[in-house]
Amino acid sequence: MIEACAGTDEEFAVLCIDLDGLKEVNDVFGHAVGDKVLVEVARRLLQTARGGVVARLSGDEFGLIIDGRQPEAGQALAAQLAEALAKEFLIDGKTVHTGVTTGISVFPHNGSDAAALLANAGAALFRAKVKSRGTINVFEPDMDRQIRDRRVLHQDLSVAIKNGELSLHYQPQAASGETVAACKIVGFEALARWMHPLRGFVSPADFIPLAEESGLIFEMGEWILREACREAASWPVPMQIAVNLSPAQFMHGDVVNLVHSILLEAGLSPGRLELEITEGVLIEDFDRGLALLRRLKALGVRISMDDFGSGYSSLSYLQAFPFDKIKIDRGFVLNLGKTPQSANIVRAVIDLGHGLEMSIVAEGVETAEQLSFLAKEGCDAVQGYLLGKPAPIAQYAGLVGRDNTMEPARKTG
Repeated sequence: MIEACAGTDEEFAVLCIDLDGLKEVNDVFGHAVGDKVLVEVARRLLQTARGGVVARLSGDEFGLIIDGRQPEAGQALAAQLAEALAKEFLIDGKTVHTGVTTGISVFPHNGSDAAALLANAGAALFRAKVKSRGTINVFEPDMDRQIRDRRVLHQDLSVAIKNGELSLHYQPQAASGETVAACKIVGFEALARWMHPLRGFVSPADFIPLAEESGLIFEMGEWILREACREAASWPVPMQIAVNLSPAQFMHGDVVNLVHSILLEAGLSPGRLELEITEGVLIEDFDRGLALLRRLKALGVRISMDDFGSGYSSLSYLQAFPFDKIKIDRGFVLNLGKTPQSANIVRAVIDLGHGLEMSIVAEGVETAEQLSFLAKEGCDAVQGYLLGKPAPIAQYAGLVGRDNTMEPARKTG
């Protein structure tokens, strides 16, 4: 195509198409059904492309080449493909639904060689997925700059982990009370922070996903766990310490032996450590994830399900594993008092947790009204800016028994 169009005013588009929902199909129905879905998807792509070049690039990603006036022809084809793949599939008597997200690059404006055109279509696809699944996005020059910037940030993060430039902030977790004064601080959640020498503060929303995508999460996660346990072991008041574990840490590496060795090294009682996980730990490989959670629980540590209500199958996981704690997703808490639905959902989760003999923590508590509602509904614990923002542990020295002159109005324990 490049040779045919070079030196003329002819254009063509390269489409990178990501199939949405294949992972869920594999999880729910098995890989044999997933494979048949891929075959059917390929058939519909060929049928819709009407002579355009179609290829399967990777597991759930396809590529197409289409000529004509661009980017209009590419966008029109992408819309037709989305419509074709939105129709349900009937596979082995099972009804399956999928969708597609598409990135587009155009020759010669977005690249004069195959590698550049594919890379830029991939960059447009990445931006489309960030924006919203099911969208169509055409490459723009600033995307290339953003991707280069992301690569630089990745290198900087790698250096920051090796050179000890990350730090931990600690956010209080409190037993519920109807007022702040009535809340009793019982522990802290350890949260990673990065102060870049040139960029300044880098949001965890930026560097945590980057670490997970690149594999740096293993090294970073180990440091966070070790530092949090070492710090908590030094507190005169033996409060709880909560640490987030990424699904990636469960799927690769020996997370159980890592936790065990760090507890021994720090001299921290296992009962003081709480590991917060999301349902992603069980979505990736249910049986393996469940086995690892049971082994961790056997060490004596507590296991908490984080962001409850934000996923799609949490209830089956609560049935399969006896979590010590459920953390209600902050989105529901923030909407308390704004929508009756949020109040009903929070109330239902509290009742559900208590019925399963699990304690309930509400995240994102920012107002006295939210706190009062949660206390009246029997929520066991709360966390949020109203109780305390994430900060270096020195700011909470009085609570951990290092300086009795700090925060005299707050009950500790």
